[in-house]
Order: sequence, then C-alpha cells, then structure tokens
Amino acid sequence: MKNVYSINIIKQAYNVDDGRPRHSYENQILLYHLDENIQKEELIRFIKADNLEEPYEVVEGTSIQWAVAKVIDVFEVLELEGQFDEGQEVYSRFFPDDYDLPVILEKYFPDYVFEDAKE
Repeated sequence: MKNVYSINIIKQAYNVDDGRPRHSYENQILLYHLDENIQKEELIRFIKADNLEEPYEVVEGTSIQWAVAKVIDVFEVLELEGQFDEGQEVYSRFFPDDYDLPVILEKYFPDYVFEDAKE
C-alpha cells in the first residue's frame, strides 16, 4: 500500500568539472507516494536519485549540479486533501554560503537526522 510521505532533505551544489562541493545548501520538503514497507536504504537511494538536478552554468562560467547531501526526516502525512505531483516541493530555504554541512546539521537539525539514525 502506498502512503503520502513528507521528505525533508538538504541539497548541496557541486562543481561538475572536478566534483568539489560548494558551500551552497538548500533545505527542501517534498511530497511522495511511497510503499509503506520500503526499506530505509532503498528509500535513501530513491530520494537521492530522484533529486539529482541537471547541471547548469553559473555566472562565473562554472557548471554546477545540486545533489542530496542528507535525508533529514521522513514522516507519513496522515491528512492531505487534493492531488500533487511526485516530489512536489512544499518548502525551500537556502543557508548562508559560509556554513558547511556539519554546522547546518548542528544548528538547524540537532535532534535527529533520518539518514544517520539507527533503526
């Protein structure tokens, strides 16, 4: 059976040419219909694959690509009226460019990170 889930992720930008991570982070909350019995590892692989963005060129002439850096939280949405597209974004924010991933996790998500939690 498929249920509606809210997926909270952090994406990070990477240079396409050399794969170096950039200090550019985005937090998104997305909606998906997912099998209630999906395994954690399979869910993480799916979310990372489904949210790998196409590369594009930025003003400095470098090509970048956004990829999921962390799956922060996954929870079932019990009451949701209406239809939505798979992976529909319902929330987004960017973090200051001088932050790195450990600082963001500690400052904004200190209590729980789904991807790192023991089952």
